[in-house]
Amino acid sequence: MARSRRSIALALSAVTAVVLCSCGVPTNDGPQALPDKGVPFGLLSPSTTAPSTTLAPGPSLATPITVYFVSGTSGHLVGIVRHVPFPGTVQERVAALLQGPTNAETTFGITTSITTSTPTRVLNVSTEGATITVNLTSEFAQLTGPELISAVAQIVYTVTEVPSVTGVLFEISGQPVSVPVASGTLASSPVNRSAYSSLAPTG
Repeated sequence: MARSRRSIALALSAVTAVVLCSCGVPTNDGPQALPDKGVPFGLLSPSTTAPSTTLAPGPSLATPITVYFVSGTSGHLVGIVRHVPFPGTVQERVAALLQGPTNAETTFGITTSITTSTPTRVLNVSTEGATITVNLTSEFAQLTGPELISAVAQIVYTVTEVPSVTGVLFEISGQPVSVPVASGTLASSPVNRSAYSSLAPTG
């Protein structure tokens, strides 16, 4: 009986070995290296290149612009660099101008003719073709005479730093106003740098 059971066990082991071999199950005891063609794509040589982090210019980035103040010695305009949020809209340029020169610039004789009891602010700016309309608060109307001419010239030169702008109109609290050119004549049509050439920067 024992010999019969032993014979049956050997027979079953032989059958199992045949089945395993016919099913393709590996019988190796340890790990085996796979050929390259059996490795999933991308695992043989993983990329070490970092993803691109290039950012398009956005509102948080600053752009340099030029605003125009006045030389305390010659009375001519002086271009000073400021930095405003990209892309440097006309309204942001005017707002930077209205902030006036810094204390350090003042010690070097840089002034502004836009001096009012309450600071003048820019309400909005509108565009029609190549003409910009600058709408200022009522404080700007406090300026008169040569000071007003110089103040208008400062704004005109600052706004026309934008290549596409060829003329400037003025409003006070939304109402169109005429402004004096360098000769003192009032102009209700768009004004440009040529109207204030006698105040142009000298160097």
